[in-house]
Amino acid sequence: MKLYPFLITILIGFLLTSCSSRREVSPQQRESDVLIQKEIKEKDLRIKTLEEELSKMKEENQELKEKLSSLGEEVSTFKTRMVNEINDWNRKYTQQALTLVIFQIFNYVQQEGTLPPDLSLLLVDQENWEYERISETDFTVRSRIFPEFRYSGSIKPVERIVAPPSDWIYTGQVIFQNQVVAMINNPSTGETRFVKKGDWIDTFQVEEVTPQAILLKSGNAKSRIPYTGG
Repeated sequence: MKLYPFLITILIGFLLTSCSSRREVSPQQRESDVLIQKEIKEKDLRIKTLEEELSKMKEENQELKEKLSSLGEEVSTFKTRMVNEINDWNRKYTQQALTLVIFQIFNYVQQEGTLPPDLSLLLVDQENWEYERISETDFTVRSRIFPEFRYSGSIKPVERIVAPPSDWIYTGQVIFQNQVVAMINNPSTGETRFVKKGDWIDTFQVEEVTPQAILLKSGNAKSRIPYTGG
């Protein structure tokens, strides 16, 4: 019975010695633990910094998206405005061009006495226009780009009164084969001629001979030599 207390004392001493030996840490181990703790703290700090930077980048990215969206809307608005302005300019140009086309046709009629068969002789950009000659005087012209710009009407030659052939004087008339024949003199050359309807005096053709005058024409131009007597 006296043996048990002794064994218990030895066992307790062994346990105390063992625990004491476990608590003892070498200086190298302590230094290593300190470095590990320091590294852990640095990594934690770095992670926190990265998280803050990531959050900031997300905010900046959102702001950038909003700016890009706003810029896209501005670009779209600008494009729409530019397209509208270009269309307005093209419409104004087409309206002015239509006036020019009509003016060109008018000039052609005054020179040739009839409407042109097409616009190839008048316009460089004839492919932009539809032209229809309805009759000798009536026509229609329309823009192919803006069909609402069109014109339908008629143009007739305008008679121009010009000076008669120089130096010719209507001095008399005779009836020959039921036609009135006019006698004309040129005092400058002393020449005397007899002319009737259809004959030519310089660049003028005799259209009619009346007791009062010789009526002449040259293209769309009209003229007359009045009767002055002998």
